[in-house]
Amino acid sequence: MKNDLLNKNYNEREYYNFHLKRIRHIIKYLKLYLQKDMKVGIIGYSIFDDFIRSEFPNCRFYNIIPNINFAPSTLKEYYIFDITKPSQTPDKLFISFDVIIFTEVLEHLLNDDDLIIFNVYNLLKANGFLIFSVPNISAFGKLIKLMVGENPYMSKADIINGVFGGYGHIREYSFHEVTSLLQRKFNVLVIKGFNDYPNASDQIAKILPKIYAETIFTVAMKK
Repeated sequence: MKNDLLNKNYNEREYYNFHLKRIRHIIKYLKLYLQKDMKVGIIGYSIFDDFIRSEFPNCRFYNIIPNINFAPSTLKEYYIFDITKPSQTPDKLFISFDVIIFTEVLEHLLNDDDLIIFNVYNLLKANGFLIFSVPNISAFGKLIKLMVGENPYMSKADIINGVFGGYGHIREYSFHEVTSLLQRKFNVLVIKGFNDYPNASDQIAKILPKIYAETIFTVAMKK
């Protein structure tokens, strides 16, 4: 049991350090849109949530979770709403969000993308902002693997087992797909590619920015 706990703590630290630069990009853009007393929804739960909260002490954050068993008992501010289910009606009298953070989640959900985006749309106030990101299917490292005959995608076992209690990457996305998916309900204000990982190459970024990107990052406003 002790070894399992040590391994869990080590894996979480590794995950935290590996993805921290990506989270800093999210915070950078949140600073452009968040104002005092705004209500912010975070789809799901991650080990970065407390860090994000600490950067905006004057805002109210809620984790949007499908059921009470999804998040740890230490989670105090949450809103139960399953974005994967049809015919969901948010309780507007209780809460609607100025900003929703929906990053690195969609690729783990075995549900219709249009339905999920529609549910997220319904959680936002008029002119509310969506901070959104997914992994880029055409990232340079994946293309190289294809060229040498390897499969750049996760193994089926990794997809099924996933991490932190969820599936692995069921799917990844292109820039065109992200724009097409969001623009039905949102005005896309920002769409950028980021690579904050050890395989990043500044030269590739200058020549082929969409292939350089490991992550597709978007800011969108509810129509």
